Amino acid sequence: MIMMKVPNPKLLTTSLLVLTSAIAVFSFSACYQIGDVVNEAAAEATQQPPIRTPKQTAKLNAFKNSTYQTATDELLKAYNWTLISAEVQGAPIHSYENIIKNRAGSLSFSNRGLYFNVGCNHHSQHYQLSEGVLSIHHRTSTLMACHHSDSNSPDLAQVESKFVQDLNGSNLQIKTGPDEYTATLLLQKGAQVLTWQGDMKPEVRFGESVLLFWEIEPNKINCIDEIGQEQRCLKVRNVTYNEQGIKTGSGAWRTFYGQIHGYEHQPNLRQIIRLNAYNNPDSKENPYYIYDRPVEIYYLDVPVSQ
Repeated sequence: MIMMKVPNPKLLTTSLLVLTSAIAVFSFSACYQIGDVVNEAAAEATQQPPIRTPKQTAKLNAFKNSTYQTATDELLKAYNWTLISAEVQGAPIHSYENIIKNRAGSLSFSNRGLYFNVGCNHHSQHYQLSEGVLSIHHRTSTLMACHHSDSNSPDLAQVESKFVQDLNGSNLQIKTGPDEYTATLLLQKGAQVLTWQGDMKPEVRFGESVLLFWEIEPNKINCIDEIGQEQRCLKVRNVTYNEQGIKTGSGAWRTFYGQIHGYEHQPNLRQIIRLNAYNNPDSKENPYYIYDRPVEIYYLDVPVSQ
């Protein structure tokens, strides 16, 4: 492959991201020291305690239910929810159609409250759940002005207001999938039904993670997978930061044959990302890597060839 010479990149690093990284590194360094190469990071991830302790197995088994049941707080908090259907008396609700099409409707529950996004602002609210009926209060949100690219679609601010009304006072029913890792949530209010797809949160499924920082080269490289097929792989290396969020070192470059879930590679960027590695002994994909956020981004004037 012919490599293209890349002009001097422009480093775009926000103080907020660096501060976030500093906090993350501080909490991580108390338990783990990231090695100089990615292999060592993978080894550290597999040194985590087994994820299926008897207590965890019992907890996961409790989630298994093939029919709809009244939602419990524990079940709601165990999954990240994505809106997949919105109907009233069997007919689609127009205001939610684009959100469903783009999989932009997200909902999650935690000890701190309820969080949702329908394609624009991030909202958080306190909530109570009583016999499957949801009540919400003390709403806070970001204040972005957002618009649909489709002029025929409803204004997103109006959709957000409608969604808050649809949430409050709705009856929640949950059914788990064939395995405990997926679920379906119904929010019912009168003749209206919002259907959500649930994916079990990584920390519930896998347990504690190892926090990593990887620099990723813009150009992918040719590689051979475990069954002998050619593919294009990422080239990565570990990066370390001190407690003040200042980069203190980096490891050796190596080929990464796996997948970083949630990460979308862009050949016009050289970046350092934050990701979590989970112990996943029941699968060939071990560790199980999940993208968190960018830490440093270099924009390249000329994208490299892929």
